[in-house]
Amino acid sequence: MLSRRDALVKIGTAAGVAAFAPRLGRAQTAMKAEPPSVISNPPRDFSRPVTYPDPDIITHDPSFSALRVGNTPIQRLWTGGMWCEGPAWNGQGQYLIWSDIPNNRQMRWIEDDARVTVFRQPSGNSNGNTFDHQGRQLS
Repeated sequence: MLSRRDALVKIGTAAGVAAFAPRLGRAQTAMKAEPPSVISNPPRDFSRPVTYPDPDIITHDPSFSALRVGNTPIQRLWTGGMWCEGPAWNGQGQYLIWSDIPNNRQMRWIEDDARVTVFRQPSGNSNGNTFDHQGRQLS
């Protein structure tokens, strides 16, 4: 048997859902729009020279188009990771690090010679990298 308090909570919850459900349905219907495709057609060939502006850099929201820089192409620096993310640039050391999470390591691309090395292994499956103002890495 439900207590009076539990019954009031259930009734109030049901009434709240019923009150907002029609508005939710309208909002979802109104927001249906086809986003720009993120698949290059034809597929990108990284062995060819880059064209400017890069056709594969798109803005999902047109209000950000003015912020797009035309001389920053997508470049493939390295392949061989399983699931890589969390890139961070170290301005003091002039290198880029990122996490290869399933392989429990962090990789480093050195700007001077475009070499990729293991930065840290094991890395504790870390991700979300950045550097503070003193050059210390935070993950």
